[in-house]
Formats: sequence, C-alpha cells, structure tokens
Amino acid sequence: MRYYFFMLMIIIVFSCKKSENIPEDNRCANLIIDDLNVQLLSNQEMDSIKYVFNKNHLGYENLQFWHYAEDLGFKYIGAYQFVNNLKVFTDYWGFEFDKNDSLINQGGDSITNFNLTDKPKLSLAQVRGIFIKAVNNDGWYKNDTEIQDSCINMEFGYYDLNSGSSFQPKNYTTAWYVKPSKKDYPFAYIDDLKGQLITYGNGIFTKKK
Repeated sequence: MRYYFFMLMIIIVFSCKKSENIPEDNRCANLIIDDLNVQLLSNQEMDSIKYVFNKNHLGYENLQFWHYAEDLGFKYIGAYQFVNNLKVFTDYWGFEFDKNDSLINQGGDSITNFNLTDKPKLSLAQVRGIFIKAVNNDGWYKNDTEIQDSCINMEFGYYDLNSGSSFQPKNYTTAWYVKPSKKDYPFAYIDDLKGQLITYGNGIFTKKK
C-alpha cells in the first residue's frame, strides 16, 4: 500500500511540473466567443438559405452559415459546424443547389459520438505563451515586436487532428485558434489537452524552383 501511495505522489508531482513547464505570457489576450446564433450573412442571404434548406428537408440547427454565392442560378453555401455551442475548426460543410433550388452536392461529415468537454484546460496566458514561442521561432516574425506586443485573439473550439489525412479516423481534441487581433497572420491552432502547437501559418508562400 505504501508503494502505491508513493507512486501516486510521483505521478501527481510529475503532472504538476509538466503543467508548470507550459510557457505563460500575461500580456493582452482577447477571448473570442463565436456563438452559434451569431449571424454572419445578410438577412436576404439567410432567407435564401433557409428557403432552399427547408425545400430539401435539410436541418441547420448546428450550422453557422458564413458563405453564400449565386452563379448562373446555382447557389453555393458554406457553413461552420458547432458542437456544444463551440465551433469545429475542421469539418466545414459545403452545399450546392441547382437552378430549381434542388440539392445536387454536399460535402462534410456529421459529428457523432462526441464526448469532449466544452471547458478549456489551458489558461489564456499559456495559450499566448505557446503562440508567442511559435512566432519567435518564425524567421519572418521573430523580430516583429508589433505583433508580439499586440492583443492576441483566442477562440476555443474543436479540431480534428487527422484533418486532411485520407482514410484516417476522426481524432478530435479541444483546441484554440489564435492570431493577432488586427491581422490574419501569423495564426496557430493549439492543442488544449496537450498544451502544444498543432499547426502554424505565417501567410508567406514561396514558389518551389
């Protein structure tokens, strides 16, 4: 019994040290709440979307529409998917309707058997610390004090770690989408459960020779 107690204490101490090793940055951080009920499109566009969805008996209770376009009578609609009232940063939905407003194509996966929490593990200071560390490792932005000293937007949601991998099972984690408040780049997705970077982009694209 004493041995098991000793091992338990080692695990607890190790876990605490591991958590303490996550860098913290207590400068400005904005928590972004992208509620499912926030409307991103005009009332006219939403009316058109609801009409074609109702006509084709499609549900949209967990979708937030962000894109609507018409071309030669065809309608193209894009939507974010929400679970637990949090955005899924991967697994967008896309819909195409013909000139008769009939559905002819849709892309996306409905999320089922989802058991992740809707509460974050990392603090905003830890999320900012992980992001700034990534910026400092970026040759384009490591000396950009304007970005490092600016407010950083952080949105909490879900991310499929196997997104983009063909024939791989879904592997969701709680995650953060992070970027400067007044810029689109650099940005990062951070794994909330593991406290590490998932992906980072600086918006710099170079052609291969």
